[in-house]
Amino acid sequence: MKDKKFIASLLIIFLIFSVTGKYTKDRSKLSSNYVYATTVKDPKTGKEFQYEVQMVADDKVKVAKTNVETGQKVYEEVYQGSATRNQISVNLPKDQTQLVVKRNDNPMPLVKPTSKVVVKSKKYVQIPKTTATIPVAKKTELVSSSSTSSSTSKESSSSQSETKASASDSSKKSEDKSTSQTSKSTSSSTESSSSSTVASSSASKMDAGPGASQTEALPVQAFTKEESETIISEFGKWLSESDYGKDAIVVRNKVDGVCHFGASNTVFASAKTIDGKLLTRLLGKVEGDISEDVNGMIDGEKASSEELIAHKDSFDLALLGLDLESTDAADYQSEGAFRIYSLKKAKQAYYTSQNDEYTKEVTPAVPDKENVGAKNDGYDYYYDQVVDQTKDSYQILLANNGRVYFVKNYWIGEDRKVERDYQLANDDIQKAYQTIIKKYKKTSDSSSSTRSSSTEDENSTSKTEATTGSKTMNIEEMKNGNFSSVAGVWKSSRTTMTIDASGNVTYTPSTSGFTQYIDIKYAKIEDGVLNAAITSPEAMVSGTVPFIFIPAGVEIPTMAFVDGEVDKTDKSKDRFFGTQSKMTSDGLNQEIFYRAE
Repeated sequence: MKDKKFIASLLIIFLIFSVTGKYTKDRSKLSSNYVYATTVKDPKTGKEFQYEVQMVADDKVKVAKTNVETGQKVYEEVYQGSATRNQISVNLPKDQTQLVVKRNDNPMPLVKPTSKVVVKSKKYVQIPKTTATIPVAKKTELVSSSSTSSSTSKESSSSQSETKASASDSSKKSEDKSTSQTSKSTSSSTESSSSSTVASSSASKMDAGPGASQTEALPVQAFTKEESETIISEFGKWLSESDYGKDAIVVRNKVDGVCHFGASNTVFASAKTIDGKLLTRLLGKVEGDISEDVNGMIDGEKASSEELIAHKDSFDLALLGLDLESTDAADYQSEGAFRIYSLKKAKQAYYTSQNDEYTKEVTPAVPDKENVGAKNDGYDYYYDQVVDQTKDSYQILLANNGRVYFVKNYWIGEDRKVERDYQLANDDIQKAYQTIIKKYKKTSDSSSSTRSSSTEDENSTSKTEATTGSKTMNIEEMKNGNFSSVAGVWKSSRTTMTIDASGNVTYTPSTSGFTQYIDIKYAKIEDGVLNAAITSPEAMVSGTVPFIFIPAGVEIPTMAFVDGEVDKTDKSKDRFFGTQSKMTSDGLNQEIFYRAE
């Protein structure tokens, strides 16, 4: 009897140690489903910085450092960590600092991890009670046909730090400043005429479910970039003026722009609709040739560039504005999505870019400590505290099959999943969209779109203005966020830059893999010129470069030159340049941008 009890005891002990050993082995690494954060202070300067730590592969750890006061990311880098049974440490030589993430020693599985970050530093002092363990699901969770996400700082803002979540189509990084959640709105069914005007009806919400819309899908269309831009712009105007936009904020942006997607991997994100998976955007690479990419990922698995392109080619259904025939990453960054939401303090506004919304609504309302990558660049706080959560919040997608899809309760409460099942929008929305599309629908015997003569005249006029510079630079308008006076193509002796009316900037050839925009956060007008900046929200280092915008007839201030040098640029033309130091006259002439002739 004693022998049996003894053997039974040994068996129980063996099982306990087996389970404990397995659990210890399983938790020898940090979970990539969490970001571990803490805040430190520089005793000499008083500046505070937030460190965010996340496991990315094996014992490799991603560390992001953000200035708490300004929200600017100082750096984001991957380091080799040193792991033991109950902790992992990473050395940051440039900061004379070591970060140690300690795990709970309880051998039983935990619903919530109790890991904490300990700072050992010669340079900084850790601020008590600032350690936080942030689940990916609270930031950017991709549950299916999307990508693993990581949140960082805003595409301005963008900003930004990374979080991962499983997805059936790709793996994402949530950066990324740089910017877009759907919002709340009181909306109503509307009747669209051929001119896309709205007649109000009694309904006030988008309640159509799968199959509820009677509007048939159109054949998949391949519109040019210019045509897509016009269609999206016209629909946005219709939406903002409809009952859906009444007393609401309407924002045009990339799909899930509120999640700052940075990028160590290149992944195609998608959404699940009644008509199948819809390709929404490319994450991790915004410029450059996809065929040369070596960091592809599909369904959480590493993929070659050939596999990535084959995966892309498997889609027919896509967000309007994506060019499925292209291998240029820039052709997969369409802003063919909209968010609608209501503020607690009722307001009605339409923002044609997320940057405008972020500058005018989010930044003023969000405390600096909340405006960090781990909290989606302040959008978590904004939706929790500023947005009226008792009203509906939507994200709307315009597809290349002539249909509009939407999801309700976007970014409301705790359920902040990026990937959800998208429903068909109401018939009045479908009809309005298709009415606009049919004006640009391609004929069977022509490779170009059929346009109405009035639309051709308008486009011709706008193109002429953009290329000939018939509109002069208006720095007062620019300071207030209106960049139409500088929209168009600009050239220096080194490169070509294209600016759109929202202030988004594209270089040819590309100078970075990031989205860029004219940053007026600290802009000011002095000596007749506008001192602003161009920012790459997703860049890890030096994301903002000062730029000076000079209208025709104004001389560049002497402070821009080294001693003895003067302005030798063509003062009869609008111009601008970027610099981080004083320049010689000849050096500036190499960098100055003029409107393309």
